[in-house]
This record gives sequence, structure tokens and C-alpha cells, in this order.
Amino acid sequence: MDIGISGSFPWFGPPFPALAKHMEDLGFESLWTGEHIVIPVDIADPQRHGVPLPGNYRHMPDPFINFAAGAAVTTRLKFGLDVCLVTQREVLVLAKAAATLDRISNGRLIMGTGYGWIREESEILGTRFEERVRKSSEIIRALKTIWADISDPKPSQTLD
Repeated sequence: MDIGISGSFPWFGPPFPALAKHMEDLGFESLWTGEHIVIPVDIADPQRHGVPLPGNYRHMPDPFINFAAGAAVTTRLKFGLDVCLVTQREVLVLAKAAATLDRISNGRLIMGTGYGWIREESEILGTRFEERVRKSSEIIRALKTIWADISDPKPSQTLD
């Protein structure tokens, strides 16, 4: 059985590469985190399922950059997004960032996707809240199409 660990790793926590290395050394299979690109100052309903918005959500670094740094100091640990807010990112930039991270980590990216629950965050980043589910489905189809077209005509090369 594989066991991963998930958490919100804010700016003021341990450096992410050190955390990733430690989790790999402990034997975890994967390290998961979500994202919030921006948390608005004023949120009409700052609760989800009756739970208040955690304060550290306002201090979430970019998971792609953290995962790239973690991949540089690990060899086996997989990196999972538990949830990438696809409706809040430009699809071509997202496709390239995820593919690049997957490539430099030797296939260790696990891409979990979602559409968010904070109305104001969604709308600040350009998606009407009522359209986020439909738009996320469109983006996921686009990502699958883009990634299906990625090909590597040359075998992987190593440096001697």
C-alpha cells in the first residue's frame, strides 16, 4: 500500500525542498497540496461545509514552483495537486507548466483538478462563479488534448 501526505504548506513553514526530502526519507509515496492563487480580503461566505476559511490559505505559495524545488532534491517522491484550480489559470500556460514539471520530475506529477468554492476568488480571476464547473470540464478536455500531442522524438539523454 502506498501512503501519501497532504497539507497546506504556507510561506512561513519549513523550506519546501527540505520538507519534500524529509517526507521521502520517511518513506511517503507522495506529497500533496492544493492552491489558492488569491484569497480576497472580503469574502461573503468564508466557510465551506460550516468550516471557516483557514488563515494559512492567505499564505499559499505556487505549488508548481514548490514541486519543482522538491523534485530537484528527491528521486522517488511523487507530487500531487489536491486541487489545481484550473478555471483560475490560463490553459496553455497551465498545460506547459504541468508538462514541464512532470518532465523534470521524471513523471512524478499527479494532477488533481477542481474549480474552487470561493465566489470572489473565481470572479477576480476571470470566471463567473456559475460557469466554473462547465469551464473546468472544458479546460480538462483541452489539457488532455494538449498533453496527448506531446511527443519526444528523441530518447531521453543523460549527462555523463
